[in-house]
Amino acid sequence: MPHRTPNDQRSPNNDGKADDDGKADDVYDLVIIGSGPIAAVVARQYRDRHPHARVAMIEAGAKLSRRAGEHLITTDPARLDATYHQLMNAARQIARGEPSTEPATPPDTTPPPWSPARGGLVPAHFAGHDMRQFPGAVMAWNVGGAGIHWTAACPWPAGPELVRSIAPALWNEHLAAAQHQLRVSVDGYTTNPFTQPILTALAAVLPSPDPHRSVQTMPMAGITGPPGPITRTAPLDILPELDPTHPHAITLLTNTLCTRIVTENHRAVGVLVRDLTGTHSADSADNGSRGGARGPGDIEREREIGARAVVVAADALRTPQLLWASGLGGPALGRYLNEHACLSAAVPVDPTRLQITGHRPPQAPVGEPFIGAYWYPSRGPDQPTHVQLMETNGPDGHMMRISVYTPTQIRPENHLEFSPTGLDSSAMPSIRAHFSYTAADLALIEQGRDLQRLAAHAISSCDIASGEPAPPGSSLHYTGTARMGPADDGTSVCDTTGRVWDLANLYLAGNAVVPTALTCNSTLTSAALAVGTGRAAAAARPPAS
Repeated sequence: MPHRTPNDQRSPNNDGKADDDGKADDVYDLVIIGSGPIAAVVARQYRDRHPHARVAMIEAGAKLSRRAGEHLITTDPARLDATYHQLMNAARQIARGEPSTEPATPPDTTPPPWSPARGGLVPAHFAGHDMRQFPGAVMAWNVGGAGIHWTAACPWPAGPELVRSIAPALWNEHLAAAQHQLRVSVDGYTTNPFTQPILTALAAVLPSPDPHRSVQTMPMAGITGPPGPITRTAPLDILPELDPTHPHAITLLTNTLCTRIVTENHRAVGVLVRDLTGTHSADSADNGSRGGARGPGDIEREREIGARAVVVAADALRTPQLLWASGLGGPALGRYLNEHACLSAAVPVDPTRLQITGHRPPQAPVGEPFIGAYWYPSRGPDQPTHVQLMETNGPDGHMMRISVYTPTQIRPENHLEFSPTGLDSSAMPSIRAHFSYTAADLALIEQGRDLQRLAAHAISSCDIASGEPAPPGSSLHYTGTARMGPADDGTSVCDTTGRVWDLANLYLAGNAVVPTALTCNSTLTSAALAVGTGRAAAAARPPAS
């Protein structure tokens, strides 16, 4: 268990001066590392129970949207599509082992799209990590995390995807709360005349004995049908207190990197943070983060923020990275990296095959990429594969993108290795990802390919051109690197509330804690687990001193 060292004795108080005992003078009831949707869910649960509690969010990135934590579909929808294609091109380049085409950038010029200095979604490989075996891995360097970029698909898990050590009644309660906070609905694309014919055609070739796990419209977060506007739920919708004008606004520290969690006597007492702009500021939205080798200047810019409880809700890469840098986490930290394999291809929708000739597909509202969304849920061993279908009507015509997610085996061999000496672009320990598919994984991928062909044939007269699975990491649904478990037996990092073993008030949230092999998109699962984490942290809050 790490304790304070002489290097920790540099914590300024509100006057910018160190206290005589080296401890932080400014103490928050709750400090959350990260500002994405899962962090917002935790904060929402905590604030609902303690409305006047002092809460701080620590975010390494800057504000990209007009308002902190607002979805880009509201402010810059063109950026969403461009970013996705940049990320996939980068992932394929890394997977092929090609040298980086990222140009050398003088300090006074605009950095390339995937540089941490630019912000947004940054391929982890270009942020100083070795991701050759997991090339699609991405870090969100901005306020709101991935929650200002996401598509907002919110299917829910079932069967082996569920955490067995969480009682079903408790899970259902937390799932309902997460669906409410994310504003999950199935009514976003109600004016599309192709919806029912598509569902009927898919159900004929993808049957299910369970009506709850049959072909259906995709639950989406925040999308409303006419006459409401097309939106996506973002952290600001979950936590309006992100807005500094809110009467009970939380403290949002942007361009501020958490470098270590400080502990004493089996408790987290604060966090060390470093200003990435050169001058520390709260909600410094217009300043870009800057990486580089850690030196004396970095240490000088570090300060301690006191906390009565800490929640780390960074992502499945940076959550275990921070724990490792803090000397926390135990033998399971970074291990059990998991991600479903993804096959994705598009086909034109054939009205004749759907028996709906004479109808035109609707035009999507400005900024909205889709006119329909559907899914065929996994059920377990007899149907282990999840199928997601996203319908568009654009320059390429009326198309359906069919993505098939197949589970992969959970193995400690798939893991993150943290360097004891190497640093990433933000001067934190660099990461090397180890990831491969087993023979069983490859067999399931082939089964998924068969399902993809069936779905395509049901709605299109064209054969599907399904290639190799997407580069590992590129679904952005990877999990397990700081997993929860029922007992401190060396195979988990935290309990089923997210509390780190042997620490009374340090919690984890997000994809990193998910201990099962998901086939569905991960956000709703992580949000439901985060409901339990936020409530546990609120229940454990010590009386105000």
